[in-house]
Amino acid sequence: MKSVIYNQIMGAIIVIIMFITSTIFAFITKKIDFIIISIFLGILSLLFTLSAIKVIKKEKGIKNKHDFNYGLCIGFICLTAFFITSLIVFINNISYRINGIETTSTIYKITKRKEYNTEYDEENSYEVEEEICNNYVKYTVNNKEYKSKITSQNCNYSKGDKVKIYYDKNNPNRIESNSIY
Repeated sequence: MKSVIYNQIMGAIIVIIMFITSTIFAFITKKIDFIIISIFLGILSLLFTLSAIKVIKKEKGIKNKHDFNYGLCIGFICLTAFFITSLIVFINNISYRINGIETTSTIYKITKRKEYNTEYDEENSYEVEEEICNNYVKYTVNNKEYKSKITSQNCNYSKGDKVKIYYDKNNPNRIESNSIY
């Protein structure tokens, strides 16, 4: 009984900490996708806390006047947050093609690092090594040179290669590249 209550309290605290962290990050970056994630985490933390209170009351033998399915709401909010975040990333990527200005950049530096992820099959788990490349590009906008970094799993480029990018006309430091991704 004590472990159930402890797990519920710790779960609620973790979700609340995630909400606070995402809110701070959204406040610092001022990006709409982080703001939306923060809002959903806030709603999720509220529902998770209410669900934890419901479970604790049940464990203590206290009857609830209203029996509301918080688990269903939490699942729905998680699914909705995932869908909206994916939609925002998709729209952001499309907006660069529609509103961004196309130019050609030159890769002037490449750094590589290894990441290890655990993959699972029916019987075993194993480590998969992935090579992540940071492609540093430079490009010119209105006779001013800009430099930026594009991270990818595609390490087929070399120093001096030309890459098509799209930059934000209001902030040329923000770029997207479909050819590297």
